[in-house]
Amino acid sequence: MATRLLLLDNEDSFTHLLADRLRAAGSLHTTILSERQARSAHLSDADALVISPGPGLPHEHPASEQLLAEAVRRRIPCLGICLGFQMMALHFGGRLMQLPAPRHGQAKRIRIAGNRLSGSQTLTMQVGLYHSWAVSPKHWPEELHLLACDDEGVPMALEHRELPLWGLQFHPESILSPEGTSLLRGFLAAADGFCERGERP
Repeated sequence: MATRLLLLDNEDSFTHLLADRLRAAGSLHTTILSERQARSAHLSDADALVISPGPGLPHEHPASEQLLAEAVRRRIPCLGICLGFQMMALHFGGRLMQLPAPRHGQAKRIRIAGNRLSGSQTLTMQVGLYHSWAVSPKHWPEELHLLACDDEGVPMALEHRELPLWGLQFHPESILSPEGTSLLRGFLAAADGFCERGERP
């Protein structure tokens, strides 16, 4: 895969593991971008963007929000993970809710509806959770297809109905997500296909 990938690091301890998993999935040109670098960065030289997990809430990461807005505007393929998932939902009008208890290092089984990352079939897989906030299912944006919820109804995965945007509340790079690399591989393939078809303006 020839995709030039930017991985935006929201000061998270998982970022370099995520970069390793992306390379294992086929990303040969991955650049890690710190939040400080992201303040003056643009996506003119990137084919795809991955927004990493991170501490805190989306509004505490304005550089990430800025690059996400640019990706949306320029139709650049983007994958948001954990914090990035929440950031995407909020960008399109969603709201956050605080969970009754943190879910740090928990494993759950979820069902993911068929989509451009995982294929046409519904998949059941174990995923690793590391979050204490979540997107409210009661205020879900119409532009986003809700692909998965956990057994408590907490949103776990999304896909934009028109744009090449995907989000995962769970960590596909975690050892608790044994099939996570296949989703990263699906994102890279979708991004490559989008670029090859010339669907960006």
